[in-house]
Formats: sequence, C-alpha cells, structure tokens
Amino acid sequence: MRLWSVLVSLTAVILAGAPPAQAETPNATVAAVGAQPPSHTGSCHPEPARIILSATITVDGPRTVAYQWGTGRVEQVVFAEAGSATVTTTKTHHWGNGPTSTTIRLVGIGGTATVAYTLACDEPMPHAPEIQPAAEHLGPCGAGVVHTATARITSPIAQTVRYRWITTDGTDLRGAQGVHEVVFAEPGTKSVSTPFHRLPVANPLGADWISVRIVGPETHADAVDWGAYRTTCAGDHRIGADFASLTRTAGTCAPWTPFTYRLEGYAESNTSGQLTYAWSRFTEDAVWVREPWKNVMITSPAGGRAPVHKVVGSRLGDSASWRLEVVGVDGVVTTVSRGYRTCAVD
Repeated sequence: MRLWSVLVSLTAVILAGAPPAQAETPNATVAAVGAQPPSHTGSCHPEPARIILSATITVDGPRTVAYQWGTGRVEQVVFAEAGSATVTTTKTHHWGNGPTSTTIRLVGIGGTATVAYTLACDEPMPHAPEIQPAAEHLGPCGAGVVHTATARITSPIAQTVRYRWITTDGTDLRGAQGVHEVVFAEPGTKSVSTPFHRLPVANPLGADWISVRIVGPETHADAVDWGAYRTTCAGDHRIGADFASLTRTAGTCAPWTPFTYRLEGYAESNTSGQLTYAWSRFTEDAVWVREPWKNVMITSPAGGRAPVHKVVGSRLGDSASWRLEVVGVDGVVTTVSRGYRTCAVD
C-alpha cells in the first residue's frame, strides 16, 4: 500500500471520531415597553381596573425563552431566528392608590424588566381596628362592660363613606350595630370609634376579630385588615396597681453626671390570667402620656402580684412625675404618682 493512501485513511478515521462542535445558546434580553393605560383614575369596583403591561424579548438566534410576569404562571415564546417579540399580561385591581409596578423575569436566564403604572381608585379603604383600653379582657362580661374600638378609613377623594363594624362571621359588632357615616371634605384619613360590649365569645379561645366594612360607596376592600381581641369572663374579678418605689440609681450633681431612675410596682389580681399595664408620665403640657401597653401573667389560681419596672433617664434640671396603670374591669386603674427633680441648672 502506498504511503499517501495510508495517511488519507488515518486522517479519515481521526475526523470521524472527533466530537461535533458545540453551538452557543443564543443570548436573550427583555426590556419594558409600558402600561396601557399608564394610570387609572376612578372606580375599581365592581368592575376592576384593567392594566395591560407589555415588554419586548429579544434574541440573537433561534431559541425558546421562558418568562414570568410577577408571581404568575410561566409562559414561553419560540424564536425560529434572531429577532424580537412583544409579550403582554393584564393586571386587574379592585382597589389601590399610588404608584405600582410588575416585573417580568426571563426564567433560567436572569434578565428582568419592570413596568410601572399608577392607580387612583376612588373607593375608600379601612384599616385594622385597635381595642381600648386593651384587646385582652379578663373580668366580668355583659352589656354593662363597654370598651372602645377605633379604626382609620382612608379616602382618595372627597365623599361621604358609610360603614359597619363587623366580626368574623360577618355580623355586626355587638353594641355597635347599624350603618355609620364619616364625611371627607378632602382626600385623607380619618379615625372612627365605637363602644362595644365585652360579651362572651362563642369559641373555646374566647377570641374574635373586628373589622370595618365599607357599604357605601360600594367597594371590594370591605375587610382589608382585622383587629383581634379576647374576652375571658371571670365573675367577680378584682384588679389593682401598686407603685412601690422610685429610686435614683445613677447621677450626681457635682460633678454632674447623667441621672437614671428605677420605677418599681405591681400589677395585682385575685385570680390567674394575663394583666395589661403601662407606665405614664405627666408632661409639661399637663397631660398624662401613656407608654405602650405591656402584658404580665398571674399564674396562681388564687391570684397575686406580678412585679413590673421601668428605668428612665433624666437630664440636668429635669423633673418628672410617673404613675402605673393597669387595665381593670371597668377601665384603667391608676396609682398615685411619684416624682423626682434633678439638680438645678446654673
């Protein structure tokens, strides 16, 4: 056999055994186009606001691109060659006010684009109620034990808002039955309050939830947020408060160093359960300002005293009066006040 024919055959074998070259996956990018309409002003219920969002996906070669709008389902667009394609989605809103946006993501690629738009639904929105003097009530129950629920309502336009106080089963809050009104002379937020009766709650936990339901103008946001409360009926339940001592723990006048004081007291009860207490300071405006409510447990079935305390700082020439407050059966039980005065300012 001639040498050249051997070389040709060997070359053919080498070429036949070589792996094929790997083609690179075409690149893909996404860019926002916009929203139609870019803003919505007016009613969003019962017919919701519908916003069409658009984005452009571009590839530099044939490939399949998976994409996802927000947390929606994953979709695909197939490219037979390099080019661009516009993809859309429709967002529906029954309420909302202010700037909002949705992001499109290329799945497995990492590219993203965000489409922004603005909502100005004219339906009012309620917020979570708060219960005063405390959400947790341990003591006598009935129509004679009346507490207060307070909530905020936001209206984006001037209008009269009609609402009801409801519980989780959709019925009126006991002691606050019927339709109520609040008038907005301009856009804004207003507080509304109602007394309600601390009656037994028909579940083993003794807990329920309160919300404000807007009944006029018609709105989808009829129960945006809830306020929880618990009522435990305990017969002849007696609660007390004792401000035991106010002690200076740091600070001198000469040379002057910062002062600290320790307030000590007790929340008292003749039965076991959770008590709610707070410290209050008498301000320069001649009003008592209560700090946030806190909870403490009485564990003995026969009741007892739970110690509570607070450490406060004071400046040179400062003076203050403090008292202890504990939520009682018919309201807040307060102690006599104790005060202090630091060194006089030269």
